[in-house]
Amino acid sequence: MQPFIRFILFSLLFPAASSMAQQPLTIHGQVVNARSEEPLPGSSVRIPTLGIHTLTNDQGLFVLKLPSKQAADSCVVSHVGYGTRRFRIDRDATGRYPLTEQSLSLPAFQVNSISPRSLIEKAVQHIPENYLSKPHVLHGFYRLTSRKDGDYFHLSEAAFDCWHPDGSGRQRKLRLLKARMEKDVTPFNGSDNIIIGMQPGNILEFDFPANISEHPVLGRKGLTEHQFSFAGTTTVQGRPAWKINFDQRSDLRKSRYKGAVYIDTTSNAFVLLESYLSPKGIQYWEVASAGQRALMQLLNIHEKMLQDTLTIAYQSAGDKFTLASAKSTSRLRLYSPRLRFDFQALSRVDFVITGIDTTPSLPFSEAGVLARQSFIERHSAIDTTDFWKDYNYLLPDFNTDSVAMAIRSRQSTVWLRKELETRLRKMPRDPLLRIDSVLTFYHTKGMFHGVAAVQRNGAPYYAKAFGMANRERNIPNDTATVFRIGSVSKQFTAMLIMLLREEGKLTLEDTAGKFLPGFAHGAVTIEQLLTHRSGIPDYSSSAAYLPEILSGPIPVADIVRRFCQDSLSFSPGSQFRYSNSGYAVLAAIAENAAGMPFEQALDSKIFSRLDMRHTRYGTVPDSGRIAKGYEGPQPELTYPAANMPGCGGIWSSAPDLRKWEAALVSCRLLPCDRIDSMLLPRSDYADWHAGYGYGWMTDRMLFNASRKHTVQYHPGTDAGFYSMEVRQPDRGITITLLCNNGDFPRFDITDLLLDILN
Repeated sequence: MQPFIRFILFSLLFPAASSMAQQPLTIHGQVVNARSEEPLPGSSVRIPTLGIHTLTNDQGLFVLKLPSKQAADSCVVSHVGYGTRRFRIDRDATGRYPLTEQSLSLPAFQVNSISPRSLIEKAVQHIPENYLSKPHVLHGFYRLTSRKDGDYFHLSEAAFDCWHPDGSGRQRKLRLLKARMEKDVTPFNGSDNIIIGMQPGNILEFDFPANISEHPVLGRKGLTEHQFSFAGTTTVQGRPAWKINFDQRSDLRKSRYKGAVYIDTTSNAFVLLESYLSPKGIQYWEVASAGQRALMQLLNIHEKMLQDTLTIAYQSAGDKFTLASAKSTSRLRLYSPRLRFDFQALSRVDFVITGIDTTPSLPFSEAGVLARQSFIERHSAIDTTDFWKDYNYLLPDFNTDSVAMAIRSRQSTVWLRKELETRLRKMPRDPLLRIDSVLTFYHTKGMFHGVAAVQRNGAPYYAKAFGMANRERNIPNDTATVFRIGSVSKQFTAMLIMLLREEGKLTLEDTAGKFLPGFAHGAVTIEQLLTHRSGIPDYSSSAAYLPEILSGPIPVADIVRRFCQDSLSFSPGSQFRYSNSGYAVLAAIAENAAGMPFEQALDSKIFSRLDMRHTRYGTVPDSGRIAKGYEGPQPELTYPAANMPGCGGIWSSAPDLRKWEAALVSCRLLPCDRIDSMLLPRSDYADWHAGYGYGWMTDRMLFNASRKHTVQYHPGTDAGFYSMEVRQPDRGITITLLCNNGDFPRFDITDLLLDILN
């Protein structure tokens, strides 16, 4: 009942034990509610005669692998609160397995004279006779994933055997069959001193009746620290079960648990446990191990628990019960002032006993047996091709191979940077040479194709083009090539709003409804739109709207009318959430306030005044070398750029962006105090460790230079185009990176260039 995140000093790889070589027969299907036909995730699917077992995933889907077609004739399917059904594999298994909800009402006299705690104590007394105590082996599997902002940065899976010589739990051993792990250290700023993983002790502790006296809720101490209440009856595996709710005592200044335990009414066996950290004490949570806390303190790494849930289920094996499955979800804040990271991680463990062998001839030899405190992830196989081909496994809710490839790709970027930094330490200190070495290194690795332009002390310092503007026509990029700049466009939308404010045509306190009659979110203010605090969901991330966005040009007013009126994600002004929709609404407001189309307003008030001849919104400029966007080897999926009004859609070049920077420094478009106001951080963009102003971000942690200098920036993404515009005002530093070959390590490059320039 602790999160499976541990901190270590070193992480090593060891070869895994050999895998099973059989070719099983595969059956698969979906378990659904017989009445509503909705999927039933977490349903148990078993073949009792073979001791084979799995669970359904979040879509109710499952896979079972049998030794042969003749090995079994039926499978048993069950779910909490539903009747258990047996399906013939060769006749009833049509792909859909419907279960019927089942409610129970046991006579009141069975429980009215028994306290909930007495029921638990009785279940504890019956543990020796209710759980398999003769020597047996449980075949198991788990999948552990961790995500930051929805992106997976860790994936590990393992198949193993657990030896149980008796029911005491004292001599249990875990033998690893095969494991794999993919991890991305980018969230930890490249630190490899942190591992997310499972230990044999974690797995063995799932089987809580084997060590009931130490259980944090049902053990001797746990019973005194929690309050219990009877909550009626239900069915577990089709059998009646008492449900007993629990919560930690209100006067307890510790972090304990809330949840429910289910006890089979016939045998008095624990059959299901659901628990999570109680809101009453979660503020007191700390890492359980004193040694682990000391190590974390030494490394200046910290974690704060925000959520921790655990569900443990048992299955019948004849007239006994054995562990069946466990599922854990933990949400933590991980932060380190020394390593300069601070983010929330969502970790999930899905564990299932896939088979039971009640006739083992001998206990495990020591080969392959892991120490309880060793990390299974440290024994991962290097070759992960067809990893689960020959295993009974738990179906994932996502494409594990695609996630593994994505993590591998990001991790390769980390190691490339380490390689580059090693090279730089041996190079002369000449900044120009080092800047060129950084950009050339990433270009030769196939990770940067575009234009890089650097200013120092307000003057041009470095400019160079890399790769092809158009591969099909064999046209190379040059330093004046025109690219789409994605969200860097937000700077110009914010400036246009500030110019209209200067003209007296609007105020930042004005509501959207003043300029857009009938708009569903008319009470949202212009400043809330500028700072991403409007609560309007991002239309560009909606799969439902994507076909329309790609199909053809849509006027700005129609973009707002059709895509920006979904229900608010939160009350305006109460939170920050980056949303392209907010800037699309700003574009529509600017059109009405200026009395001209958005494109014309940008050109007349900004681009023409600054002689930005190769900068245009929506359509490709008439002159200049135009880059074609690519996603890796393939041309980008083209769409009308004007369908991202206010938030994107602008074409520009490095020389034109230098003119833009010069205008900010010289206060050519606005008084200096107004420009300072535009750049001032006003919202906390926690995901990027930045403050968000009006179309600009001020870094706090991503770049080393931010420790001593103010670094203002904004990245841009637009199909096959990626960009970065960065300024450090105190030394007149500007970095412009424009790329037409998909995503590139723009944050690493920026960080390295700022270090060189400072």
